[in-house]
Amino acid sequence: MDIPKFIGDNAIEIAALAAVVAAVATVAYAVLTYLLWADASTFRSTASVAVYPSPFDPTARYLSVVAENYGPAAALKFSLTYTLSGGHGEQIAVTKTYSEPVFGPNRTRRFMPRVDGAGKIETLAEMADRQVVVSIKWEWQDRGGVFGRTRKRHEEATYPLADYRKGLHGGEALADRQTFDILSALQDDLHNLAGEVESIRGIMEEPRNQRQLEALMAQHAKNLAAKAADQARPGPARGRKRQAPQA
Repeated sequence: MDIPKFIGDNAIEIAALAAVVAAVATVAYAVLTYLLWADASTFRSTASVAVYPSPFDPTARYLSVVAENYGPAAALKFSLTYTLSGGHGEQIAVTKTYSEPVFGPNRTRRFMPRVDGAGKIETLAEMADRQVVVSIKWEWQDRGGVFGRTRKRHEEATYPLADYRKGLHGGEALADRQTFDILSALQDDLHNLAGEVESIRGIMEEPRNQRQLEALMAQHAKNLAAKAADQARPGPARGRKRQAPQA
């Protein structure tokens, strides 16, 4: 096959085919670029909000509900509703709602669920024994999409606290050691302070020390009375200008 002769005879067809391939490649590149730009734009304007139960303290004695906005955008018209229901031997129906116009990125809100109307804060173990169920619903808006259109988003989740507590303690996870060190140091300081207070109280309760303290207080009272009497004694008028010496 004579390749130069073939190219010469089909030059127009080959040029048209090359133009079509170049056009297709250009369109494909433009579409790919647009999709990458649209995905980046959507990501930058998306608010990722998560709401979940979490231990309030290092020992997981109390339960809290945590809302977090992982960003990168702000969550607009954010609202959260959690309901405590169920109960062993009694019916529980407690609903709380929280709302915020702008829930910014990298922000956290923490809530303390209360079971009964009296406002008592029960422990996680007490609520788990009563078969309490926490149902959470939250919704928000963000300006996602290429053209910045407002999107409405919502999520919901249900957590039976008996299963939650079992899973939380099943692995025998350790609490933060640094927190326990801080609490231990605080306890030692309070213990030392209580010992010092008792020592001072014992010293003050001794009769000899009491007499000395009473004598010091009496002397201090006399000094104050003498100072007050001295200030009340008439004397030269204050603030009188001195006369210049005459020549």
